[in-house]
Amino acid sequence: AGAGYDTFVTADCKYNVFHDAQALGVTLIDAGHFETENPVCVWLAEKVAAAFPNVEVFLSQRHGDCIKFA
Repeated sequence: AGAGYDTFVTADCKYNVFHDAQALGVTLIDAGHFETENPVCVWLAEKVAAAFPNVEVFLSQRHGDCIKFA
């Protein structure tokens, strides 16, 4: 907050940090690891395949978020 930002995005935040952010007037977005990391997989697979044309590169068909909420 001292740097002037009003929003902070992270993927690993403990409960009490939300209260700290609120006290500072900062919007805290705690996006999950899967949601923030998965979008780059297609791009990364394409880059790896281009760099190593003799290596088969494929994306997992079972890959998914391991965290489930009821």
